[in-house]
Amino acid sequence: RGLYRLRVLNGSNARIYDLALSDGRPLVLIGNDGGLLDEPATLENIFLAPAERADILVDFSGYRPGDRITFQSRAFQISGGMGMGGGQGRAMSLMDFVVSSTPADTVSLPTVLASLPAIPSTAGAPTKTFEFTSQMGSHVINGRSFGMERVDAQVSLGVPELWRFVNNSGLPHPVHMHAGQFRVLSRSGGRGQVFPWERGLKDTVLLMPFESVEVAVHFQLHRGLYLLHCHNLEHEDAGMMLNFQVV
Repeated sequence: RGLYRLRVLNGSNARIYDLALSDGRPLVLIGNDGGLLDEPATLENIFLAPAERADILVDFSGYRPGDRITFQSRAFQISGGMGMGGGQGRAMSLMDFVVSSTPADTVSLPTVLASLPAIPSTAGAPTKTFEFTSQMGSHVINGRSFGMERVDAQVSLGVPELWRFVNNSGLPHPVHMHAGQFRVLSRSGGRGQVFPWERGLKDTVLLMPFESVEVAVHFQLHRGLYLLHCHNLEHEDAGMMLNFQVV
């Protein structure tokens, strides 16, 4: 009985989870892919696509000894998916918590969790568009399947850029970037908004069917060759991946 920290990674090959407690009590999100958020967010649910992480606090102090609470994925629909989502969106139980009679230590949650770097300005910045397309078993970015020896994009170290991820298909694509984090700026089409769990430093963002997401990237530490890919493993293995080079 008390406040517990759950550090959650979606390690599934393709499944998206809509995380919630079975009794509807809130989840307090304190961090995601790149670490702590600037401030906690109290939420009813948290969407988590493959490779995304969530750092969650759950307060069990209001329960009675012996109470059982299920951590679950709620049912959801993939808008615009045209029936192509397979088993996505089915409700399922993930794990049960049984409340003990032993009270946990009292924990005070600060209102400020971390000081995050400023969002890079993208006014007048170089812009790159990456289109994710799936059709007839083909999964490609900008019309091309992955080429091991090919560099598809170049980025200058220390120069902020605006990257636009576009989903042209009826399948969800969790877009994952190596070498650093980005900041999610906007989403158009589909769900049409940036969600609280997409604040802060991210390296993965979910593209539902026919959505576009804009992110600010700013590589400041290392030059080299890195990957951008869909983290649905079947899509990645079928070629939905590219090399980009920081120069």
